[in-house]
Amino acid sequence: MRIAHIKSNNDYFWLCIPLRDKIRFESKLLSMEIEFHFDESYSMPENDIRYFFREEDSGRVEDAYRSCRIRVVSADKELVSVSEPILLTRFYIKVSIIVVVVFIIVSLLLMLFTG
Repeated sequence: MRIAHIKSNNDYFWLCIPLRDKIRFESKLLSMEIEFHFDESYSMPENDIRYFFREEDSGRVEDAYRSCRIRVVSADKELVSVSEPILLTRFYIKVSIIVVVVFIIVSLLLMLFTG
C-alpha cells in the first residue's frame, strides 16, 4: 500500500535504503501491510532511495529493515542498520586468514621436502 500524499513532516519520517534492496524491502513492507511512499525525484550520491512512512509505523518499519538486513540511513544522515556490511567484512577476514594459513603450511611443507 502506498501513501497517496504527504501532508506534514511531523506525521511522517523518512529513511533511505540502497537501490539494490528496493524490491526486497518493498516486498517486506507489502507483506507486513505497511503504507509507504518513495520519493522518485530524490537521489542520493550512493543511489539510495528515500522512503516516507507514517510515524505510528516506525516500530514495524524497523522490524522490516532489520529482518531484511538492509543498511538504512535515517533523517539525520546516520546509519541505522549495518548488519550486512559487517557480515561481509567478517567473511573477508575469515577467508584472508584461511589463505594465509594455507600459504604458511604449503611453504613449510615445501621447505621440509626440498631441503
